[in-house]
Amino acid sequence: HSLKNQDQHYSFPGRVVFKGMVAVVKVNGQEVTLKADKVSFYHVFRLSSFEGNLDIQIKQLSVQTDSIASQSPELYANINYGKKGLSALNGFFDRATVQFAKQELSNITSKISGDARRMIFDNFQGIFCEGEVKGKIVLDYAPAVAYSMNLDIRKLQTKRLSRLNSQIFDQIDGEISGHLILTGNLQNITSLESDFQMSEGSTMKAALLGFIANYL
Repeated sequence: HSLKNQDQHYSFPGRVVFKGMVAVVKVNGQEVTLKADKVSFYHVFRLSSFEGNLDIQIKQLSVQTDSIASQSPELYANINYGKKGLSALNGFFDRATVQFAKQELSNITSKISGDARRMIFDNFQGIFCEGEVKGKIVLDYAPAVAYSMNLDIRKLQTKRLSRLNSQIFDQIDGEISGHLILTGNLQNITSLESDFQMSEGSTMKAALLGFIANYL
């Protein structure tokens, strides 16, 4: 939708650097703002025939939508580009932070891979609600945005989880660990499987049992 950069440099053999880059991309009608202090492209001459490999290194990347904000100090990716567009992407990032629904997922590290239709975050791990989250996340963005998560969680604090669902987590005091399989899209959660355990010393109010019974 738009692209601006404050400075750019070119050097042989095929290195291009953009500084102070700001781009606005429209995804399914929603604006996504991308900002980076420095974006370096290596082996640009490989794409002279509009196909080949391109290495990208990004410093201080931020991504902003109406509902999510993320920051990453550094991201590296190798892109394989063909005449039909992006055919493969592989890379990694670390020390990233994502903010959503008044919550924060921090100290994120992950391998990334994908193509023009899907992005996979493998060996994903981070800190959420003072606990640990590890696993795999798959994000599909063509023909529509959808996601699936297969995560192990350890010692998440329920007092922090109440911001997501106060009706349930205000009834619990303690730590939750377990396994979560979740799929959904931008509008709804389509399926949820979970196996949770509460740490010794955690408490649950009797009112929650009535809520669970009514739900079932």
